[in-house]
Amino acid sequence: MNNKNQISIIIKEYFDIISPLLTFEDCETIYKTERQILSLLCEVKKCTELVDECWAIIEDTKCLQLSSDSLLPISSDNSPHSVAYNIKTEILSECRINRIKKFEEFTFIENLKDEANVGERNSCQLLAVLNWLGLIVPENRVSAQNIWAVLAINGDRLSIEMLIFGHKILGEVEQEKKWMHIYDILQTEYDAFSVIALYSNYAEYAEEEVQLANLIMFISQKNHNKGTNNIDRAMTHYILNSKSDYKSKMDKLSSETNYYLATHIEDKASAKKYGFN
Repeated sequence: MNNKNQISIIIKEYFDIISPLLTFEDCETIYKTERQILSLLCEVKKCTELVDECWAIIEDTKCLQLSSDSLLPISSDNSPHSVAYNIKTEILSECRINRIKKFEEFTFIENLKDEANVGERNSCQLLAVLNWLGLIVPENRVSAQNIWAVLAINGDRLSIEMLIFGHKILGEVEQEKKWMHIYDILQTEYDAFSVIALYSNYAEYAEEEVQLANLIMFISQKNHNKGTNNIDRAMTHYILNSKSDYKSKMDKLSSETNYYLATHIEDKASAKKYGFN
């Protein structure tokens, strides 16, 4: 991939992550936070040499602050600056940012946590990154990994990359390999315009990895059909933690399932199995 394409991908993913911050006036905290998020993103993408170039392009878009700024004339060329303008105006419009507010850390974090806890994707991603870096909130890399795992199950490719990176940094080799394999399966099936990974095509990978890749593809399609940006956290918790087999999980995903109840029933059954009351 050439640098121009890589820069476009990084800038798109960067604005997706920091979108909850776009509604606030620039300040020292936001500047430091955004810069470190970009550095982390480039580290995950293994292109740290592009940090300064990407940051210069991002800084050039600071004139865009409100959704109405999408009406400003923008160059129609395909330069990185023009691409960055287009990406940011789209996000400002999607987020319906009509006014800029003063930034106050406590209120911002509490609102961000509230939004993340009901499954708002971009809030989840930003909260995970802040936890990983220890910015605005205390460093909590376990929490960051948990959030990335939730997003990964819902088909967020960047979160899978973040998860792989996190396992590598934390020295969790087996989990790193597992998610690398799952990412490879998903990318291969995506490139082949396929929605089902067959075991026979991945003999070198564990059956569990192929199954999880298929669950992720199924959930991604299901979420898309619902037309919502929010994720079903109860469903994700069940898929990540249930001891049920692959068929049982697929059956539940294919029907209208109360995952709170399903998790509770499984937990009670497990407790009885070990002799608890």
